[in-house]
Amino acid sequence: MKKHILIFLSFSLIFILLLPGFASYEVPASSSPAPPPLKQHGPIRIDERADLTRDNGVASGSGTETDPYVIENLEIYANSTPAIWVGSPNLPLKYIKIRNCVLHGNYLIGGFMNNGIQIDNSVHIIIENNLIEGFYDGILLTGSRDVVIRNNVISSGYACIELDKWFSIPHIKCEDVRILSNELRVGNGVIIQHADTVKIVNNDVQTVPGGRGILTGEVTGLTVFSNNFLGDLRLSLSNVDNGEIYHNNFLGNGMKGISGECIVEIGIGTMGTMLFYNATLKEGNYWYNWDGNDWGTMDAYPINKSRGYSDLYPLNRPLINTTISVEVPDKLVAGTEYTGKITVKDANGQGIPDVRILPLLSPPQWASMSVTHCSENTDQNGVAEFKISLKDAGMGRNGRALFTVSCSKTGFMDAYFETYLILEEGKNELTIIYSSVILLVLLAVIIAILVFYIKRKYKKSRG
Repeated sequence: MKKHILIFLSFSLIFILLLPGFASYEVPASSSPAPPPLKQHGPIRIDERADLTRDNGVASGSGTETDPYVIENLEIYANSTPAIWVGSPNLPLKYIKIRNCVLHGNYLIGGFMNNGIQIDNSVHIIIENNLIEGFYDGILLTGSRDVVIRNNVISSGYACIELDKWFSIPHIKCEDVRILSNELRVGNGVIIQHADTVKIVNNDVQTVPGGRGILTGEVTGLTVFSNNFLGDLRLSLSNVDNGEIYHNNFLGNGMKGISGECIVEIGIGTMGTMLFYNATLKEGNYWYNWDGNDWGTMDAYPINKSRGYSDLYPLNRPLINTTISVEVPDKLVAGTEYTGKITVKDANGQGIPDVRILPLLSPPQWASMSVTHCSENTDQNGVAEFKISLKDAGMGRNGRALFTVSCSKTGFMDAYFETYLILEEGKNELTIIYSSVILLVLLAVIIAILVFYIKRKYKKSRG
């Protein structure tokens, strides 16, 4: 019996000594495997949470912050309805990601109801890496909030992307929409009928001759930077407040850069604060038709002088295209630190040195996390290093944090990256303290018992 007790105590001691190794966590780096083949599917209508099923095109997910519903790798033909239509009149649908799909439409048959992706009255939506062609609107959002539209290729009959109200009582405007790194072709680029806080960054926009790269009806909080506007197009702006348009290339426009024939039209609606340059940098946009005169004055590139709108600081040459790639973890576990790389390249794939790096982390209030280190500028190969630490997951909570990286260098287009980092529960600081105390007490007890039995056995052997 005593022998069995000694064996048990010995194994317990070994287990306690090895326990820190079993309790450690590794943060895996994200990877980008080749997407699987596309699956043919009919048009998808998701009207309520019960419709989010595999039969209705949902590949995975449970609809939570850290495990969103995913619709992916589908090829859909739709002639009279949206190819993918998500929206509920009663309760907003949340946490849905639509990616890697190929959608074909025919708006000449289906008219304004034939949209590629239509999102109504929904929240926390990501639409990425899709090919959308032949629809009236490539992507239509109504009354939706916290939406990211990125890395899509869209050609349309009317608008590549349109933002409007949710057609119910009361009307709900779109809010917090980020349109990032898309290729927008053929129809009008982005039409914003009713929205608050819209960011349009790093897109290539080419419309039909005379089309609108951006057309606004009513928007508060509009940021447009680092886009290429190609061809004979215009920006038509009305009812904009708190807007900033800078570091964009307007290329190949055949219009003369004078008031009345400017690339930008200011509508008759009420306009609030609207700048066509960055006041801190004293840098505006590259306009194909700028004559090179009067830099720094209202006469430099007049947009509507009578109403006080002008690009005071036009650029004398186009900004060079840049791309940014950022290594991020699949998830961050409490008590860990992740080290990643930021790489900035030009259009030829060459790294760009001395690019200024600005990372921003927006964690939930309960998470103790931060960017503990980031290189101020890229090195000679266009690479910068950063570290993110998640100290505490808030007593075992799960969630996500928005991580953005902005890169800027004179003469180059600003690069912008954003993603959500998934936060996973781990041993928070309080739990670690309690666990350590318990383990130390248990270890002391086991050592005391071992010493007692060893002494007792020694005395017996001497007696």
